[in-house]
Amino acid sequence: FGTGAAPSCEYVIDLPALHRTAVATGGLPERIEVEQVGQFAFPRTLVVAGDGFHLHPMVLLAHRVVWPDHSLIIDTAMAPAAAKKLPGSKLDAGAFDRVEAAMKKASVIVFTHEHVDHVGGVAGAPDFGAIAKQVRITREQLDSPKLERGDFPPGALGSLEPLSYEGLYAVAPGVVLQKAPGHSP
Repeated sequence: FGTGAAPSCEYVIDLPALHRTAVATGGLPERIEVEQVGQFAFPRTLVVAGDGFHLHPMVLLAHRVVWPDHSLIIDTAMAPAAAKKLPGSKLDAGAFDRVEAAMKKASVIVFTHEHVDHVGGVAGAPDFGAIAKQVRITREQLDSPKLERGDFPPGALGSLEPLSYEGLYAVAPGVVLQKAPGHSP
């Protein structure tokens, strides 16, 4: 082939600016909690070209960032009904129940990216309307072909108001979004 693929854009993290943004709006969180809702597998060749079709294990995670008076959810794993469709899935219904309860109490819900194993908890929530107002999703995420629209209730995505920002955005003290290609740091 002769030449390597060129990156589509340069991605730089300005750590001093990130820190300033993180601490500008209040006290930092007390803790970060991780809930493993389950696991699944997919053909390894989807990650490493030519690596064959043996199954590669993945976990379904949700993260809760906690302050004394509120919390924020980063990624929501997947609802059990959707996760059961994945090869090699093993689910913890109690863990998803905890994620669902946390989403209802959270002040904000954000996603690192649009894959169903990150947005599926919101998409499959039995009462989408109860958590929709907490969801912060960018226009780029809403328009992405990666977003599994079929997993959301009819009309649900249209009810979300896109989050619009350039550069850095403090979604909460200590939690900063930066627009980036692919996953959002």
